[in-house]
Amino acid sequence: MAETVPLKYRAFLSYAHADTRWAKWLHAAIEKFRLDKDLVGRETALGPVPKALRPIFRDREDFSGGHSLTEATLAALDASAALVVLCSPKAAASQYVNEEVRLFRHRHPDRPVIPVLIEGSYPDNVPPALRFEIAADGTVTDHPVTILGPDLRETGDGRQLGLAKVVAGLTGVAPDDIFRRAERARRRSARVRNGIIAVLALLVVAAGTSAYLFREELKRNEKLLEATLKTATDIVNTAVAQAEKYSVPRRATLEMLHRAEALFDHMARLGRSTPELQRQKAWMLIQFARNYAILGDTTKQRARADEAQRILAALARARQDDPRVQIALAVAHDERGDVLLAQGKLADALAAYTASRAIRER
Repeated sequence: MAETVPLKYRAFLSYAHADTRWAKWLHAAIEKFRLDKDLVGRETALGPVPKALRPIFRDREDFSGGHSLTEATLAALDASAALVVLCSPKAAASQYVNEEVRLFRHRHPDRPVIPVLIEGSYPDNVPPALRFEIAADGTVTDHPVTILGPDLRETGDGRQLGLAKVVAGLTGVAPDDIFRRAERARRRSARVRNGIIAVLALLVVAAGTSAYLFREELKRNEKLLEATLKTATDIVNTAVAQAEKYSVPRRATLEMLHRAEALFDHMARLGRSTPELQRQKAWMLIQFARNYAILGDTTKQRARADEAQRILAALARARQDDPRVQIALAVAHDERGDVLLAQGKLADALAAYTASRAIRER
């Protein structure tokens, strides 16, 4: 029996390296799962139900420098309220996974162990330390134990019901209670997502219709064009933020962003290439760069940041006494630095950040 230590993690996630994709999905899904308000605080055999199940320790990612693997693993196992094991033929053959299971069951026999099936069939997908009883001295016996756990495969429980069963095992709440509430929340989110997708489509159509109907007016009225571009950009920023909040499929959001960008570029070409319109266009590009960053498209993020920096650098040379242009150029350098850093180009990122700081310190 291990010495009692404060619990730091809701669960320790044990898995074979070959199953990293599944481990990443389950790790994120558990930590993002929100329990219904009427369940939070309910007393169960595992204690009061928490609002959320985080943090989850995921091996090979959560180790900090200065500790050996064995020390870090043991400390994390002791500090975890439960053990979640991804079961597959690779995991069953992994001495590393088997030892994590053996240690946890021996040191903390009163804590839940949740097998999660992702590949293969019993017994070839379950580590021996999970299939058999653990003796008092910590050795694996030849006495089998019953293995019951969620199956994330479509031929089993599927991801959503399987996740609900994992959450149930971590909280002590009945799986049906978790799943029914999760399914209601999923349907509500789906309605919201569908509404947002419809709004995104309507936004692009409406903006395109307005640009067509007021084409001549936008050509003549520079102030109206500048204001229109700013307002339209703000609307797109809000739409992308809401799409991320409600998990709208990335492909739908990217498609909207591509179409909006093409439309706004067309609108920008309607006016004369005045310094103010150029500044507005550059700011629009910075906003699009930020939206592409949210959506994980670093290639387009960098292209928009580079173009914004090029436009603003030319403007800054011509308008050295305009603080708005100078600050916008500093922001563009920061945007370039962010994307270069994300791409692992540390020297280039540092140069961009340095250029931004030099402008701000003038």
